[in-house]
Amino acid sequence: MAVGNLSPALEDYIEAILMIQKVKDDVRVNDVAEYLGVTMASVTGSMGKLAEMGLVDYEKRRGVRLTPEGRKKAEKIVRRHDELYTFYRDVLGADGAQAEESACRVEHVLDPSIIERISKLTVWVRNLPEGIADDFRKSVSSAAEPADRPRLTLDMVKPGGKGVVRRINARGSIGRRIMDMGITRGTELQVVRAAPLGDPVDIKVKGFHLSLRKSEASSIELED
Repeated sequence: MAVGNLSPALEDYIEAILMIQKVKDDVRVNDVAEYLGVTMASVTGSMGKLAEMGLVDYEKRRGVRLTPEGRKKAEKIVRRHDELYTFYRDVLGADGAQAEESACRVEHVLDPSIIERISKLTVWVRNLPEGIADDFRKSVSSAAEPADRPRLTLDMVKPGGKGVVRRINARGSIGRRIMDMGITRGTELQVVRAAPLGDPVDIKVKGFHLSLRKSEASSIELED
């Protein structure tokens, strides 16, 4: 369900602006278009609507920023997303990429009261004795992939190489930080350079240059 009088599409826009502001100070219309994979015309029209609502400060050919009210709403959307992401990952046993994709699909349509119940269930499972909690997760999660399946991770890619994200194996704050950068399942990454010892790794994502620690890069699994 949309926050206030915002449509799901407009929610996506202010959430995207908040995420981009975490990695760069000046957010441009083309940044939002690249982040969401939409046209510049779509972003421009939506920025006008959001400006009329008092949620963004925006002028054509200039940057866009969330107003205090816009930031408040965007943070509420992100918290709702996080509740669902945590439920899929920690309760249902989904991997990071599956949890992220599933949360994105349903975050706009679930009633807030349902999300609140999901949050309470997540807390309940977390508070179960360790053995019982593990048995619960195993009973609802899908069968694990064969342990000997070869994996290609981002830290293995040489400078100049590219790859498409298959899944993110990191959990907790590290996994959240990676996805806050816009790195999710299906994202194309390019390794620009790596320090002599492989740490940090400079990558290019959706037109942005980002720096990852080697431990973070090793948790990003790529398509074969």
